[in-house]
Amino acid sequence: MNRFIGKLPSLKLFQNAYYNHWSNVAIVDNNSLIGKNDRSFTYRQLLAASNEVAGELLRSKRLANRVEDLECERVAFISEPGFNYVKSQWAIWRAGGVAVPLALSHPPAEHRYTLTDSKPSVIISTRTMSPKMVELSKELNIPLIILDDLDEAAATTTNGTGFDNIDDVVNKIKLKDSEVINIDPGRNAMIIYTSGTTNKPKGCVSTHGNIESQVKALIGPWRWSPQDRILHTLPLHHVHGVINALTCPLFTGATVEMMNHFDASTVNNRIVNGYKNKDNNNNINSNSSISSSSPPISVFMAVPTIYSKLLENYDRGGHSSEQKQLISDAWSSLRLMVSGSASLPTPIFNRWKEITGHKLLERYGMTEIGMALSNSYDQQMRFPGTVGYPLPFVDAKIDEDGQLLIRGPQVFKEYWGRPEETAKNFTKDGYFMTGDTVAKDGEIYRILGRTSVDIIKSAAYKISALEIEYELLAHPSIAEVAVLGIPSEEYGQIIGALVVMKPNTKDLTYDELKQWCSNKLASYKTPRRLKILKEIPKNAMLKVNKKSLVQLFEKD
Repeated sequence: MNRFIGKLPSLKLFQNAYYNHWSNVAIVDNNSLIGKNDRSFTYRQLLAASNEVAGELLRSKRLANRVEDLECERVAFISEPGFNYVKSQWAIWRAGGVAVPLALSHPPAEHRYTLTDSKPSVIISTRTMSPKMVELSKELNIPLIILDDLDEAAATTTNGTGFDNIDDVVNKIKLKDSEVINIDPGRNAMIIYTSGTTNKPKGCVSTHGNIESQVKALIGPWRWSPQDRILHTLPLHHVHGVINALTCPLFTGATVEMMNHFDASTVNNRIVNGYKNKDNNNNINSNSSISSSSPPISVFMAVPTIYSKLLENYDRGGHSSEQKQLISDAWSSLRLMVSGSASLPTPIFNRWKEITGHKLLERYGMTEIGMALSNSYDQQMRFPGTVGYPLPFVDAKIDEDGQLLIRGPQVFKEYWGRPEETAKNFTKDGYFMTGDTVAKDGEIYRILGRTSVDIIKSAAYKISALEIEYELLAHPSIAEVAVLGIPSEEYGQIIGALVVMKPNTKDLTYDELKQWCSNKLASYKTPRRLKILKEIPKNAMLKVNKKSLVQLFEKD
């Protein structure tokens, strides 16, 4: 095995990359939003780069304990979407560690919680993101690795090879049999933090076997192939972005084009340029920085809010009738468009079909189970307001209270460090209790809503109302608070806060509340509506009925 590639894990993700997709483009850093040229990376470059980072992770471990494996130590990592993210994730797995992705949008308080709870042995960061990590690294005494420093050091490894840089070396590597590192599918692979009914997020532990099962459940039904190219605009600390839109295409040898963040105009431009693949005269906006030679996109995945914003750009973006027709034709050329992470409002479903001719494929899943239900690939079998049928390997049933129960190899292993919490969320016969109430029309499932009103689904996020209440009650002027989800056509739900002020304090304004939350809660957890009350209504048992309180906002 060439020293630049190193030993390969027995996991099929890596074996496929080496033996089946060696020369394919794996990752494209779409840099249009930051005014730089796009950069493409093949699977062999990904293998070489992840080997370099894995070596750095193992170096200190070897010196201390003379072992060749991280032995499931957690490794937290934070990176802008793109090649650096993927090589970090793959490096952690190659080194035998457990990947803990950190959210770009979270303030220090939430990163501190995740790091304190997961107890990583090291943090990986890009130089751009390092200001978020330097102080926490010192405070929590966790070593910090800066990827850019490793990249600069790696350039010296080409000395004497006759090539100008590491990419030139990797591109000359000849494919030959790899030395394999056996990794048990039952080993822990990843911890993704998700809010539950408690007041702080829980870490969901997935094994390598769980992840592979989640991927295999989608490859056939969604017809992934090496010829696919997905435009990735999703957050990379949720299953939607990590598994569905990243690991699935990489497992099959497809190309993932990753944008720095979502922008409706830029996404529409990118889809059009890929469709036409001609000169700049075909751009919607002649000032677009996206190359007109961009290859066509075949797959797109998003949350309902993103589709809403794309429609808004189409309707109110100042496009001529000819430009609108071009946008419609371009989106119509994609083979698959998926909506998830929140319920898809029927008006968005219908409007998207009107413009593109496509019925969005809606599916159902969560961090604990991956994807469990999906509408058919056949558009004639997709219906608004439904989430389809059980995917391969998924055992689904409904309990006597109407709650969806899921069992199968894709279901997560445990909540990190919370054995009692894990046990109470499974039935005696091994079904995970999703907390979602469902109904069936024949064999097709519909999601009716959360079993608990303390989980708010807003855009791509499932948010704990209790966590927000916990933070708001720390405000010196707030005596009581009730946080609830207010129905929203665009976001599914938005967060509302009913607040009772302490005596002899002036009422908070919304701007004051938003400012106070800015360094304590992620932006998507900050309430968007505020109502000041003299008291919060309670029932005879002194409990708050949040379902009835929603109408207090609807009266405004």
